Amino acid sequence: MYRAAFSVPELATEGDDAGAVTTDLVFEGLDTFATVLVNGAEVLKTDNMFVSYRVDVSSHVKTGGDAQNVLEIVFD
Repeated sequence: MYRAAFSVPELATEGDDAGAVTTDLVFEGLDTFATVLVNGAEVLKTDNMFVSYRVDVSSHVKTGGDAQNVLEIVFD
């Protein structure tokens, strides 16, 4: 298992640009079988190590100063 904590800065959340900012995770190679979780929510299951993956995790991350997020990758 891999685990890392990260923060996401507070971005456009009000006004004309509200919702225009996304937070993506990009993987350019994960072991064949893996499950990716962000703050406990499953966001990706992989079954091919030769494929790149881009996942929008905007709805799963906490934004702002002291907010900590947890990325976990469980390898089968």
